Amino acid sequence: MNYTTFTERLNAAMQKQNLKQVDFLREADKAKVKLGKSQMSQYVSGKAVPRKNIALFLADVLKVDAEWLLHGAPGHE
Repeated sequence: MNYTTFTERLNAAMQKQNLKQVDFLREADKAKVKLGKSQMSQYVSGKAVPRKNIALFLADVLKVDAEWLLHGAPGHE
């Protein structure tokens, strides 16, 4: 499926993996990654796009390609 925005891809991947925002916060804490509740909420709602290091972390948790998550590169889901 073609998702046009970062937020659409993030939400689709979260739904596919059955993950919620709190799951990312727990994983970030374990990995010593600075990720706040409000940051995650902004990514999910489409108010912000993460910096590359956070996008790489999100992609890792979601088990998706970071280029697909950030830019929608075809065939990388």
